[in-house]
Amino acid sequence: MASKPLTIPLWCTTGAKVSPPSMIVEDGATPGQSLPAQYINWLLNLSGNWAQYLSDGELEGDHSIDGDLTLTGELKHGAETLQMTGLDWVGESSYTYGTDARCVNGSSGNYNQVSIKLKEGDRLTNVNVFANQTGGGTLTLELVTVDDTGTVSAPIASDTATGSGINSLSLTGLTSVLGNGTTYFLRLRSSGGGVVVSGNTYITFDRP
Repeated sequence: MASKPLTIPLWCTTGAKVSPPSMIVEDGATPGQSLPAQYINWLLNLSGNWAQYLSDGELEGDHSIDGDLTLTGELKHGAETLQMTGLDWVGESSYTYGTDARCVNGSSGNYNQVSIKLKEGDRLTNVNVFANQTGGGTLTLELVTVDDTGTVSAPIASDTATGSGINSLSLTGLTSVLGNGTTYFLRLRSSGGGVVVSGNTYITFDRP
């Protein structure tokens, strides 16, 4: 396989260039015909710009590949959203609440928690959780990491809400990139009654 060239063939980045008429573009030059320099500059400038675009690797729009694709590194991507249901959450003394949620008794200091299934190098940017507090008190949502030894980090971010009923808790503007051998966890507790994680939990992440 040929090596990637080190030089981008840029041409006429500031000089005069003119797009040739459609007849010349379609038929090409005839033997012995002398084309204006501006036409040649236009063609070589366009070729250089395409080479720069492909070299940058930031392709725009939809693309298809006919055949196998082998990656030698991790695939980078923009913002994606991961959804989790209330049943994905578990905790000490937790139990199923209805058909689509779990509840944990917050008065004993227990957490409802859920692991976020991201890969090393993924960057967490936003979290939104809907929780129903069945009694008074303060709801606290925390983002932590847990490493291979089970060590829990200090909270990376947190949010609180008060009052019974449905509450929306959000962690926004996050820039944390998941490190080797670690997992993101969300922890939710109440200083009062039980906590029911209801509806979906939305996780926004990218891979810079």
